[in-house]
Amino acid sequence: MAAYDLSVKLAPNIPTREKLEEYQYIGYKSFEQGEKNSGIHFWLQAWKTFKDLKDTDVKFVNELDVRYSSAYSFNEWSNKFEEELRVICHEDKTFLKIRANFCSDFAKVLPESFPDVIEKMLFSEAESYYLMGKKELALKKLNKVIKKFPYISRWKFPSEFPYPYTYQQQSNIRKNEAINKK
Repeated sequence: MAAYDLSVKLAPNIPTREKLEEYQYIGYKSFEQGEKNSGIHFWLQAWKTFKDLKDTDVKFVNELDVRYSSAYSFNEWSNKFEEELRVICHEDKTFLKIRANFCSDFAKVLPESFPDVIEKMLFSEAESYYLMGKKELALKKLNKVIKKFPYISRWKFPSEFPYPYTYQQQSNIRKNEAINKK
């Protein structure tokens, strides 16, 4: 703890794993106390700190939990961050851009994570753009998700997402397209 205190005093703007964990911790506490805006703020700081610290060879979210000992599972935390962003976006639309950026960033920074995790992040990005009123961009991104993940796409689109097929029809179409490519 003394080393952390010293690093904060001597180099407050330099990212450290201790700062990352502190931002995660304060974010969790903020959510527990019902302070969503504060929680999002600290978790956004945690995400920025993580990107500054991440080794360039780490491309898989679960590898982070093995490589860096931490009080928090990075896989669980990043999923929780997206979930909290989804919730707050329905209450305050100003967070939609933050959600879209986080989800897009996650897929770029950790591209070899489990496909269902990447799919969820990319779908959430498309959904955020749709809810921002950027419908053409949202549908373009959604179609990329469907093409990239023909077998596993399982997300039900929100009722306001004007996709021309039901979820089951989409699933059948993607499976048939994948079979026809063989």
